[in-house]
Amino acid sequence: MKLGATAGRLAALLIILIACVVLILLDYRERTRNYYQSMQVELQQTQKNVSASTRRIMEHIAILRRAAESYFLNHHEDHLYSELSANIAYDSTRSLFAMDTLQPPFSTDQVGNLTGLGDIQGRQPDYYREMEMALSLTPIFRATKENLPESNWVYYISQNRFLYIAPWIGSDKFAYTNESLSLEFFTMALPYHNPERTPFWTRVYVDEFGEGLMVTAAAPIYANEVFHGAVAIDITLDVLKGFVRSPNLSAGELFIVNQSHQLLAHPTLTSSHAKTAATFPEALPKGVDNFISHPKDIPTDTFLEIKGYALIRTNIDETPWYLLLSVEQSAIRSAIIEQMTPEMALAALIVLFAALIQRYFLTAGQLESSQRRYRQMFEHCDAVQIILDPLNNKVIDANPAACDFFGFSSEMMGNISASRLFLSENNEMLDESWLPSLQSGKTVIAARRGDNRSSLVEMYVSEVKDRASSYLYLIVHDITDRKRSEEQIRLQAYYDPLTRLPNRSYLFEHLNSLIASHKREHARLAVLFIDLDRFKQVNDNLGHGVGDKLLQQVSNRLKSRLRESDMLARLGGDEFTVVLPHLREETDAIHVAKILLQQLAESFSVGDYELNIGASIGVTLFPKDGEDASTLIKNADIAMYKAKDNGRNQYRFFEERMNEAAASRLMLEGDIREATQNEQFHLEFQPIIDLKNMRLAGAEALLRWLHPRFGELHPREFMSIAEETGNIVQISEWLLKNALNLAAEWQYSRPADQQPFIAVNMSRRQLINSQHIKRWRDIIRQSEVPPGSLVLELTEHNLLNEFEESRRSLMELHHMGVRLSLDDYGHGASSLTLLKELPISMLKLDGLLIRNLGRKTKEEVLMDALVKMGRAMDMKIVAEGVETPQQLAVLRESGCDYGQGYLFSPPAQPRELSMMLEKVFSVQTQDD
Repeated sequence: MKLGATAGRLAALLIILIACVVLILLDYRERTRNYYQSMQVELQQTQKNVSASTRRIMEHIAILRRAAESYFLNHHEDHLYSELSANIAYDSTRSLFAMDTLQPPFSTDQVGNLTGLGDIQGRQPDYYREMEMALSLTPIFRATKENLPESNWVYYISQNRFLYIAPWIGSDKFAYTNESLSLEFFTMALPYHNPERTPFWTRVYVDEFGEGLMVTAAAPIYANEVFHGAVAIDITLDVLKGFVRSPNLSAGELFIVNQSHQLLAHPTLTSSHAKTAATFPEALPKGVDNFISHPKDIPTDTFLEIKGYALIRTNIDETPWYLLLSVEQSAIRSAIIEQMTPEMALAALIVLFAALIQRYFLTAGQLESSQRRYRQMFEHCDAVQIILDPLNNKVIDANPAACDFFGFSSEMMGNISASRLFLSENNEMLDESWLPSLQSGKTVIAARRGDNRSSLVEMYVSEVKDRASSYLYLIVHDITDRKRSEEQIRLQAYYDPLTRLPNRSYLFEHLNSLIASHKREHARLAVLFIDLDRFKQVNDNLGHGVGDKLLQQVSNRLKSRLRESDMLARLGGDEFTVVLPHLREETDAIHVAKILLQQLAESFSVGDYELNIGASIGVTLFPKDGEDASTLIKNADIAMYKAKDNGRNQYRFFEERMNEAAASRLMLEGDIREATQNEQFHLEFQPIIDLKNMRLAGAEALLRWLHPRFGELHPREFMSIAEETGNIVQISEWLLKNALNLAAEWQYSRPADQQPFIAVNMSRRQLINSQHIKRWRDIIRQSEVPPGSLVLELTEHNLLNEFEESRRSLMELHHMGVRLSLDDYGHGASSLTLLKELPISMLKLDGLLIRNLGRKTKEEVLMDALVKMGRAMDMKIVAEGVETPQQLAVLRESGCDYGQGYLFSPPAQPRELSMMLEKVFSVQTQDD
């Protein structure tokens, strides 16, 4: 009996022991599962934090990109570089320039560091415009640096071999090198590497300015389909390492790897000061690297257990990066066993039957410890945290940071409605139905502060459940300052600072959106392209200050005559665009165009000036004239130029044949560049005859173009295009050199005082640019032709448009001994001021005055008066367009000095002209 009783007791004890062991194993298994889940949660939280940081960086890259491209589209004139020239130093030993010291009017908060290869002088206008674009981004660079304290550099790198970093940090920090354009942040932006023009992250590389290992976020810059460079933000590996620090992760290592298997962040293996980047295999535990060759070999939904380690992976949003967690399994076991105290085994024996019902439990000590840890984390966290009861609209708990933010004590927080803490979009208090509808995730909302201020906050909402209830756990971040900065940057990127009108970027986005809606609704809209007719004269003669005020008045006057649904934008300069949505009839667009023309035809009062300008308007209709914003605006621009050609102050609707004319003009622009390079131009010379002795006195050099497809072209067919594109500079220099070559051959044909002169036409661009004048002076000196043998012909139109600049240039040439001739005088409103203020030595009468000579007309009286006036002012008089003996007779009788025209000779080749040196021209006049 005793033996049986003992056996029974032993059996019962064995059952109890087995039950305890089973409970302990079940508890261990549950703890292990919970531990893995907590590490997954920590991994996901880290992933959200890193993704949020990289997303913010890319958002600022997008803002910089829009601002840069907007500048190129909206600004066509250069102003800033000339003021910065005193701050640029050129180092000839290294063949680079750099911003050296900042002198007035600039200070360190206005500009940044500018450095590049070669001498900054003598570049093409587009080079300086690109440089000015970079300088104009300084406020946005500075705002970006302030909003992204984790960034190392914020900069723009140009394909023109210069670099701009803002704000200013001292010229000794860096210098542009030959390797700059070969680094990945530039090569990945190039069109053939990045045809989609998408923003990107680089691989790890060594910074050329000594800042160590880093990665770069960058985006290519395009304007009018032309690649200009890239904007970029650098992040060092030490900063990235900070992204993966997790105080709540007691075991394991978090690290970031890119698709090139480079380590971007690791607790021990990455450092900005390392010479090379560590690689993915180096981060794997010994033995594990034999089984894993790529981050994608590691799963994302569960831990991979291999060789005593557990590994899991997640992807970082919108980057080519992976976030990985590696944990040693022995460390997990140690952490769990440490929690399983001997008291738990004793408690398991005491509560055996309860343990059979409840598979695992927490001891009172563990629960208290867990609560204490939670309370310490909750109360000492700087982030605003609150727990809400959505059903009862109550605050369950709030940490001290929340009490400070909302302005209530902890006792008051427990007694107020939860919905009272936040405001609706209209800044009104929310009702109680708002809280139950709040869902997990991120949201932006206005928070009501204790001092009746409101702040914009970013709120992360998580739902927490227990057996009895459901609560909402909120983490709140004040983003008021950030949103204010972003709004300021948005205004700079999308609105014209002078008129406060939408700029080109905003116009294209809005117009494309309208087109999409009108397409769905089968509706019509119109685009009006407005160009002010005489704005340039106001700017040039009265200054940019008056011009800016005029533009503001123009924008206000236009806005006052448009509907709220209409859009008015400033494209740049004196160009405006109006979008008229939901047109009923085409005549509606005509009605608006007439009203706007009438408004702009009325005078403007700007300070002491009464200004009359007028405008020309081109009109396109959707969908007839285009189905996208670019086409509609381009065609409206073409129609506007047609309105200008027809006399200005009128509107024109686009017609398809206008597009063909514009295409032909564009083709001719390319042909001119090719002709300049391939020397398709040649010269002819029309003799100028001394009317006293009827011998050759000189010749006018006339440019001719033997076009490979169209044959010989007259200058009137291409010179205006060459002037607009800037090719006139090269063409004019070529013309001057070749004309002087002929003059050099004539030096010994006659005595010095009877040397024939060569007359060359001078363009507007030469007149207003001191560098071009310097080139002409150099060409004249190198030719060894006496300066008095050269006559430069100028038109009144060019002189009046930029009088002061022209006057300085002409005085320089006059002091050299070059003679100046005023061409086409007597045609239109001739200016006596030019004759008085400029050193004119020759007056060339327009052919329209000469045409009716010999018929006793008013032209004869006017011509005679001009000859007498010119001779009284010690000027030689040239009559062009002489074609009849009667005209010649009147000219000789009036005392005119020289004649030019087909009566004497058509334009001739240089060899034919040289044969006329000794010729006496014989013309039978009526008197003869």
